[in-house]
Amino acid sequence: SSDLEVALLEDEEEMAKRFVELAQFATENIRKPASAIELWEDVLTIHDELPEALEQLEGLYEREKDYPKLVDVIERRLNQLTEPSDLIPLLDKLGLVLTARLKDESRALGVWKRLLEVQPEHRKAQNEVRKRALAEKDWETLEWLYRSYGTIAELVRTLDSQVKSLSQPAEKIKLLFTISGLWQKEMEQPLRAIKSLEGILALDSRNVEAAKSLIPLYEMGQKWSPLADVLEIALGDAREASERKELLMRLSSLYEE
Repeated sequence: SSDLEVALLEDEEEMAKRFVELAQFATENIRKPASAIELWEDVLTIHDELPEALEQLEGLYEREKDYPKLVDVIERRLNQLTEPSDLIPLLDKLGLVLTARLKDESRALGVWKRLLEVQPEHRKAQNEVRKRALAEKDWETLEWLYRSYGTIAELVRTLDSQVKSLSQPAEKIKLLFTISGLWQKEMEQPLRAIKSLEGILALDSRNVEAAKSLIPLYEMGQKWSPLADVLEIALGDAREASERKELLMRLSSLYEE
């Protein structure tokens, strides 16, 4: 048989060449992909990273819906390529197979991130990273995404829209502090932070950190009635005599007005 002839050939290069010829023949002429797959896998036992074998197996595994092997062969092909035009379609395919076929979201996330490094404006990859981060409440990844490929304004809007989806008050408070910090430090619109900080006090009426953060903001916005409330919260927490004295003076001057 032809297999026997191949096995008897002493020269390994010649043997590899004959295996490739056999695999090519099987791919083109034999209806059953299993035969061609077996032959290309034999080729890889001799030439473990032969690009042609990997490329042929990619198509065959896809036809046979053998997704774990398809993922393996795409990853091996990716190790051989450096040109963005070659990497982009393969990373795209790998991300889709991991997401839709193998439901391996965490591995897929790594692929989508790598794809964004190669092509920052790749909308599909951006959407997949965003979708995954929102589903997992992974604010760190979401922040990385918007800082790298979007804007801080989009990040603030997205985080703001997620507060209602959280069930634990502690989680809401943590996220509201993040949003407040972004408004004040990065967006340089401190008065826009008031809503987030008030949201914290609605959840935890004695939250000293939120109350103290609101004092200068209420003063800036000339909101005297709520200013008195947050000064009182701060006073209730003040330990130092000097701090208590200062807060009492500010409160009494407010009431005089």
